[in-house]
Amino acid sequence: MAMLVAYFDESGTKEAFPGLAVSGLVSSADDWIGFSREWGEVLKKHKLSYLHMKEFRPKFGNVALKTRILMDFVRVIEGNTYRNFSSVIINAEFGNALSTGNRQFWKMNPYTLAGRTVAGNVREFMQRDFPNSNLKLVYESGVSEAGGLKDRLAEDGFLSVAFEPKVDCCTGERLIPLQAADLMAWESFNAIREMETRAVSSYEGLREPFRALFRHQWKWGVYDRKSLEDLQGSLDFNKRMHTLLKQYSCLRGKHSHP
Repeated sequence: MAMLVAYFDESGTKEAFPGLAVSGLVSSADDWIGFSREWGEVLKKHKLSYLHMKEFRPKFGNVALKTRILMDFVRVIEGNTYRNFSSVIINAEFGNALSTGNRQFWKMNPYTLAGRTVAGNVREFMQRDFPNSNLKLVYESGVSEAGGLKDRLAEDGFLSVAFEPKVDCCTGERLIPLQAADLMAWESFNAIREMETRAVSSYEGLREPFRALFRHQWKWGVYDRKSLEDLQGSLDFNKRMHTLLKQYSCLRGKHSHP
């Protein structure tokens, strides 16, 4: 039975403009080994110890050079992963469309919503294309809301979920698949920022690495006002059903016979 492993990272925060992105990739445990080897070769080729977009962008001033380097990493993703996933939350719309009551009742914030969405996307992909496989989800651990996401994923029935650092504090070893997730999350966040600020007016105006990743089996979704308003209605209904079922359970308990 195959083991699929999906790695996710985030870019932006629940306070950032325009929002937050959680992105990741899925492949088999065996194929991640080949992925890590090829990624390491690209790092060596460009004299990099690791890829972290926050540090990489100011390191190379030449835009064309940065693009060439990133496209080398993109080709490793294209050749070794099965699907890519991203969920982007527009923070202003999240606060306006979802009621405080629903956010509190469902313990929902932009990170947990995006993290659960990509997990659901991976599950749908696995059930369709790899129905007899097991699945492990790995999220980057440096997020304050990680505990809340882990609880919600457990409620959703995900049996194997881990939150790992990009760098092992004991060995210093870097988890290479999270570097790819970091690249995807940053490109997702940057794309929505450029679209929201009207810095670009068309798909062709977006960065070449983003467009290449988008073409590679990328399920990329944005929670805008319309989708969040639809979610609000669904949450209202589910909350009412949850309350009714709880009341029904209490009544059965009161009237049950020994």
